[in-house]
Amino acid sequence: MLKFVLIGSILLFSFRLINQPKPIKKPLPKEYQIIQNYIKSNQFRIAYQLLSENFKLQPNDTSLLRMHKQLVINDYLNSYLPHVENDYQTYFLKQPLKEKCMSGEVNTKGHHDVKELIQYCRRISGIYDSIVFDETLNKKCQAAAFVMFVNNKLNHSPPKSWRCNNADAIDGANNSNLSLGHAFGDALIGQIEDDGANNTECGHRRWILNPRNQVFGHGSTSNSMALNVLNSQIKFAEKFAKHQDSVPICWPSKNYFPIDLIFERWSFSLANADFTDAQVVIKNQGKNINCIKEPVAKGYGLNTLVWKVKDQINTENTYEVIVFNVKVFGGNQWVKKSFKYRVMPIKINNLD
Repeated sequence: MLKFVLIGSILLFSFRLINQPKPIKKPLPKEYQIIQNYIKSNQFRIAYQLLSENFKLQPNDTSLLRMHKQLVINDYLNSYLPHVENDYQTYFLKQPLKEKCMSGEVNTKGHHDVKELIQYCRRISGIYDSIVFDETLNKKCQAAAFVMFVNNKLNHSPPKSWRCNNADAIDGANNSNLSLGHAFGDALIGQIEDDGANNTECGHRRWILNPRNQVFGHGSTSNSMALNVLNSQIKFAEKFAKHQDSVPICWPSKNYFPIDLIFERWSFSLANADFTDAQVVIKNQGKNINCIKEPVAKGYGLNTLVWKVKDQINTENTYEVIVFNVKVFGGNQWVKKSFKYRVMPIKINNLD
């Protein structure tokens, strides 16, 4: 009798397990489905905007995080990879000629690829990405890039004694980020990286990510690049969305971020902020990692705190960034504030 009861119980329990209904996968809310569709159709600008709005309400929502990861991957593969490390010779309508002091002319594709990279970098840093190139500024930038190329030096005020120098080159150099040794999109990413002893303030990066500047100029040779970032902030400004001054601009930015674009220098920019006494702490699994604050410098886009991360950054980790003792001017007084966000590096492989 005991055996029968025992066996019967086991059979009954097994029957219940076998016939237990499978968990029903909860469908995504309608607004999440809309974001997902934008990601799949490579409409990255609006996907970032909608994700940002939803993250404000649900910062730890796993569905949002999964979509953000996919968005970062898709955007990297479609907007970053195709526009770097390309054959510069395909970018010229007229080749620069040193011996004739002819600065050359960049074709539509050459300007397009640089513009796409600028918009990509602005987009992933959390600001409205749409920018335009001004033809007059392009001409001046081309003259400036050419003079750097001919004389094999960088100078924001090139002397009149320089070979092939002219008024356009001088004006272009005065108002541009300058690169020598690489050009086009490669130079653009080099300016975002801002390594070297002379770039402790990340000035080039700050100008590129300045939300108040949405009109640029560009010129490149095979070995130099000029990007006008200074005298174009007002023109056409009414056509673009305004950035909220209370929102920080970070590189790398919060949540998922391509690991090969996480450079030694990290930055945190905020309008109406004083970073003189600000400090930063980065934690990995509760332990502080090695950071060195760079000297605070004003005059390059938004006020910015820059620091070096000396420890190796890995894709397996989540890094909690805490920026504190930031003085922010609001209304008619200064208020001390702290900011916290996480950076989750991911390695993205080209599937082509």
